[in-house]
Amino acid sequence: MADASGAVLPGATITISGANIGAHPTQTGSQGEFRFLNLDPGTYKLSVGMAGFATVTREVVVTTGQNVNVAFSMRVAGQSEEVTVTAETPVVDVKRVGTATTLTKEELAQVPQSRDPWAVLKTVPGVLVDRVNVAGNESGQQSGFVSKGSLPSDTQWNLDGVVITDVNSNGASSSYYDFDAFEEINVTTGGGDLKVATGGIGINFVTKRGTNAFHGSARGFLANHKLQSDNTPAEVKAFQPHGPHTDQIFDWGGDLGGPIIKDKL
Repeated sequence: MADASGAVLPGATITISGANIGAHPTQTGSQGEFRFLNLDPGTYKLSVGMAGFATVTREVVVTTGQNVNVAFSMRVAGQSEEVTVTAETPVVDVKRVGTATTLTKEELAQVPQSRDPWAVLKTVPGVLVDRVNVAGNESGQQSGFVSKGSLPSDTQWNLDGVVITDVNSNGASSSYYDFDAFEEINVTTGGGDLKVATGGIGINFVTKRGTNAFHGSARGFLANHKLQSDNTPAEVKAFQPHGPHTDQIFDWGGDLGGPIIKDKL
């Protein structure tokens, strides 16, 4: 936090607000620095005010595992005024040494792929998966995968930062997942922090959060033989006896969220 000449401004009041947290103020330190810790992924608004200076507001996007550096330049106020900054949030975290890929809920919903974490891993640079999941034909199977010299047994699975790796099978997931429960999926392929106990891939699922407004969604997915090409000649189909089709996949579900206590829970 600094003025137009570059001099730091201690004691300025900064308020962060968002759909998930309400509004929380803090003050800049002796070097003009400020920090907001343990924020969930999402979009937040920062508002900065100090006597004698124009109020400045700015939107900031926070993703999983990212340190967002935001610099404010305050200017002296004439009459009562407010300045809205529309510059994009810096996408380079200069303090981060690891390599990671974050997939947002928009990407998870719109990218055409089978709806399981192992299919998502195929989109992460540096990860090699042992099978191709076409239209869900391999869903429900825990694929093997490696990255940058690591072993499959080195993988660590996390749900909201809590380790959920299968204790009976090193590197394996302990469960299958409701794909639409995730806000983001973060995959680390190197240079992980001390929370990752191994040198392998680190997978962190971030679940959706409630807001001050009730909201929900529903989904329905279908894949069967009528939606897939088949070059088997009609004469062969008519001649060969066959049982019921096994390539039918149905995925129905929904979710509902909202506040128990607004701005708190």
